[in-house]
Amino acid sequence: MTYVSRDIIFYHIMANDGVVKGSYYDKNPEDTKNLSSLYQDILSFFSNVDETQYKGIKNASEAIAHDLYQILPSYINTIRKEDYIHVKVLVDPGNATEEVVLRNVRTLEFVEVVPSDQYEDVDVLITTLDILPREEERDLYPKNMQVITWNITATRTDYIWLLVRLNSVYVDKLKKRDAGNKKTKK
Repeated sequence: MTYVSRDIIFYHIMANDGVVKGSYYDKNPEDTKNLSSLYQDILSFFSNVDETQYKGIKNASEAIAHDLYQILPSYINTIRKEDYIHVKVLVDPGNATEEVVLRNVRTLEFVEVVPSDQYEDVDVLITTLDILPREEERDLYPKNMQVITWNITATRTDYIWLLVRLNSVYVDKLKKRDAGNKKTKK
């Protein structure tokens, strides 16, 4: 965390006379701003500091936000709770596969495993059951929920495929959120 202190103090001293833009870091800085809530939060914080006391920091808020955006993810969880995907796992009772599936799914920081009696706010249903949810049960779930049927004799390659598939669901959720944010800004 010494880097964070040095970075902020550097700009506090060096940027008193003029605005330092962070746009020289990226070919298109708008990409970073639109796709990262962490970047936006940092930028918002440093853009709103008291200019009379911290003029250099305020002048360099964009550069500081970019610098911190590069190093902070290794120290904090940058995934907002509302961006998590909610995964429900239904496995035949008494089957050891449930623990293996849950252990693999929980390795992804953006996944929240929901209880088996939850029906709302489920993005993905992973099931080993021979019979998929009946039509009346499907009505309890969200319309856009994805169902992944799972073989209890799955191999390591299958688990890798599952993690890639869950990552794809997560990225799609972020893209939809960001598209909605762009529409509301216009």
